[in-house]
Amino acid sequence: MGKSFTEKLTVAGANLADTVKQILSDPTVERVTIQSKEGKELLAIPVTWGIIGFGAGVILAPILTAVAGIGGAMAELTLEVERREDSEG
Repeated sequence: MGKSFTEKLTVAGANLADTVKQILSDPTVERVTIQSKEGKELLAIPVTWGIIGFGAGVILAPILTAVAGIGGAMAELTLEVERREDSEG
């Protein structure tokens, strides 16, 4: 098993769905947590690549709909992205 690390991004609510969609396209991502500006967890998205790789459109559609709803209601959010280190080599 490889090591993982977490990064935090601040995102405008209007850009949330596009940003999450872009993040979820990265195979090193293991989990995305959306937090309010105050740090309250609003949504956690665990990423299982075996499932997402198989039916990405079907699986991501309801998640992105929920994310868009959250983004529309909030001006600024924090994304906490947990990634595993790439083990190539």
